[in-house]
Amino acid sequence: MTFHCRARLFARLLILALTQMVTGIDDKCGACRAVQDGLYRRVDAEVPKNHLDMRHRLAADGTRYGKVIAYKMSELRMDALLSTLCDEELKSYQWVEPSEDGRGQWMNGLPAAQGVEDSVKQKEWNKQLVIYCHSLMETHEDAFIAAIRDDEGSGATARTELCMKLGVCAAKRDEL
Repeated sequence: MTFHCRARLFARLLILALTQMVTGIDDKCGACRAVQDGLYRRVDAEVPKNHLDMRHRLAADGTRYGKVIAYKMSELRMDALLSTLCDEELKSYQWVEPSEDGRGQWMNGLPAAQGVEDSVKQKEWNKQLVIYCHSLMETHEDAFIAAIRDDEGSGATARTELCMKLGVCAAKRDEL
């Protein structure tokens, strides 16, 4: 068995293991909404940047030619927004146990869990959320990029519909 065959086998086993871990998320819609909220929090916190000037080549007469790309539409921006989204933005989310209605939810900005057992559970749930975020990014990266690019002219309703477009959440709020 060559190195490439072993690497492919290892990659397939790793993907299989990650997909098995992802099924441990109880509230996939809530987890997707947490990823969506983290993404749009990053978009809102962005500082304006200049266009990317790609006119580095010179023509025979000495004039520059090439493209000027708007930063908001560039791959550089998309990479900056999405590359560390799962690892950095979702650190502060915690899983809140189900209440009277029987459904738990992902909450941001709660105080740290009390007790050793709770903190260990929270770390495990947070790790599952990060793994789920990575799997969402892997499978729906183009949809996330399109949502960021289309965000300029759309309102707040388009921001809440991303998980519905991905098929993770039901169309009606009461079906969640």
